[in-house]
Amino acid sequence: MKRLLALVCLLTACGIHTEEETFELEFELHTYVDRIEQEHIREGTVTHVVDGDTFDVVIAGEGEERIRPYMVDAPEICHGHDPPTCESEPWGDEAAIFARQALLGETVYLEQDETTVDRFDRTLAYVYLEDGTMFQEKLLALGLAEVVVYPPDDKYEADLRAVEEEARERGIRMWE
Repeated sequence: MKRLLALVCLLTACGIHTEEETFELEFELHTYVDRIEQEHIREGTVTHVVDGDTFDVVIAGEGEERIRPYMVDAPEICHGHDPPTCESEPWGDEAAIFARQALLGETVYLEQDETTVDRFDRTLAYVYLEDGTMFQEKLLALGLAEVVVYPPDDKYEADLRAVEEEARERGIRMWE
């Protein structure tokens, strides 16, 4: 019986998610190259990913900042400081894996809204990737986050809600 259980665990990877997961978009997203080219946009390189919606960026001449993307909330994961009984929320591990794959070592472009930092002193930003897509939209399209609005930071709320609604309608990941 133990051998059977071990075999089943091995074949199913015991529910453990690996960095080798691939994330394919089921529908096309807009690109925002025009936004990246605005003079108030800051450029940086992602050096560390904390989870699906928090990461560190080194901005030339300014140093490293912890970034929290506006208007998305990814499921929580367990961190090293959490108790051993901690369990990640559903889709949290996948959101973190996607963020690492999409961001780590990459150049990102940061646009700010009204509020520039949150209560945890993280820099708030709309985050664009080099191909012009918005990171928040990718998280939403993959069903790895939901829209959460904290006024007055709602500049692109309609765009983000439209992407979330499409993912919901298609039953992608957290919306299945």
